[in-house]
Amino acid sequence: MTRARLSILLLLTFLVGLGAGMLAGGRIWHARWRYWRAQAKDIVLQKMDRELVLTADQRRKIEAILTRRRDDIRALRGEFRAKVSAIRDRSMAEIRPLLTPAQRPGFETIMADYDARWRKFRGDTDAVVVSTAPAVGQ
Repeated sequence: MTRARLSILLLLTFLVGLGAGMLAGGRIWHARWRYWRAQAKDIVLQKMDRELVLTADQRRKIEAILTRRRDDIRALRGEFRAKVSAIRDRSMAEIRPLLTPAQRPGFETIMADYDARWRKFRGDTDAVVVSTAPAVGQ
């Protein structure tokens, strides 16, 4: 087996394992995390109010701070996703020339499937899984 084919097989094995792990173990955790993240500001504020007995002014100012924190974290997540996406795109661009013209459509289908699964895992409602077939060569 050539070094290039071995590298591709290793990458695909990793991606299949990653996809399986996300689908099997991540769904429940992710649903809980999404719920908590949506409620985090209110949960923290209620706990502080209950345990520290905040004044109305303190509560209003703390709520504003927590809202800014949430917005800053969301912006940071967006930047991180963009950087990860750029790295992934570069990797895919390096892999494509290693494939034969006959292999490329299958590769594109596999990558589109992983993209859709990842979007669905993240909660994107418009994600459509392209294929449930195993990767080429398995």
